[in-house]
Amino acid sequence: MKKLYGTELLKELCDIIAPSGAELPVANAIISILEDTSAVITRDNVGNVVAIKKGNGKSDVKIMVSAHMDEVGFLVTGIDADGRLSFANAGGIDNSVLGARAVKLMSKKGIINGVISAKPVHLLTPAERTQTPRADELRIDIGASSREDAEEYISIGTVGTFASDFIRFGDGKMLKGKAIDDRFGCAVMCDIIRETEGKTFDFDVYFAFTTREEIGFSGILTTTERIAPDISLVLESTAVADLADVPSHSRVAYTGEGPAISFMDRGTVYHKSVYDFLLRTAKENRIKAQPKRFVSGGNDAAYIHSALDGTATAAISIPTRYLHSASCVIAEEDYFSTKDLILAIMKSDPKELSEVAKGGKK
Repeated sequence: MKKLYGTELLKELCDIIAPSGAELPVANAIISILEDTSAVITRDNVGNVVAIKKGNGKSDVKIMVSAHMDEVGFLVTGIDADGRLSFANAGGIDNSVLGARAVKLMSKKGIINGVISAKPVHLLTPAERTQTPRADELRIDIGASSREDAEEYISIGTVGTFASDFIRFGDGKMLKGKAIDDRFGCAVMCDIIRETEGKTFDFDVYFAFTTREEIGFSGILTTTERIAPDISLVLESTAVADLADVPSHSRVAYTGEGPAISFMDRGTVYHKSVYDFLLRTAKENRIKAQPKRFVSGGNDAAYIHSALDGTATAAISIPTRYLHSASCVIAEEDYFSTKDLILAIMKSDPKELSEVAKGGKK
């Protein structure tokens, strides 16, 4: 893979087709990106990739920074006589974003294109116009003429995801693509590992690229138990509602105002010591960051914070419009604000980090 950085690297990773359970193409790309660094690379039996940046031995604090490699997608559940494919959503996809969307499937003969069926508005009954079809009422059309024709390429269990170009818009300040959740976190970690090559910090940092987050059976649990980190920082995407007519207290976060730091979501109540530390670090280093203003969503932290004896955990999320769709949208500057915040944490006083890991108790 070419040596890409920043949002060009993000584009490269987002373009890879790798829904939950099929993360291998992304894992291989990440290993290729990092192969020229001094990071120690490991891979476990559920597909997680961990890049270890060893410290200078001055502190025994262990930090884990994580991001999941998988994206939301589809699982083929049947093949009709006419060659169309029934499917189920793999991950939290709202049915309203499905109709007439282009998709790509990981077929027996490589990646093939398809389109999710949608009845034209001209043919909808008045009742149908008020309802959103469920995934099990739709089909994927791959252009096959029969079941036998489709079976040349597709079998039950074939997976795929949205087909979507990665583009810039809004004078280049905004980025759109599929799989920003969470190739964003993967790209940030790759950038940090390469940019700090030759630099040594006071503690060990483990960068975990994990599997299966989108279906709720994340590989992060095995990684957390193996590493036993003192502090865990989960890089994620968070759905925002900075839309017309949405009151400010319900907007979750604002694009362009830096990563959102969570105090609570539907899976985790975060350690206040880490929450306060992150916002303080951002302020002291003049890095844009913001509190997440709404209790919503969930991520790998739900598994991490209660593993072993408990781990001081925080979620650092890039505000993302239209999450879990073909057109996730972020502000480019939020990518770099997130990266700068992680770098600032890596330069922190290890004594302070030790106190943060203990929940601020002396």
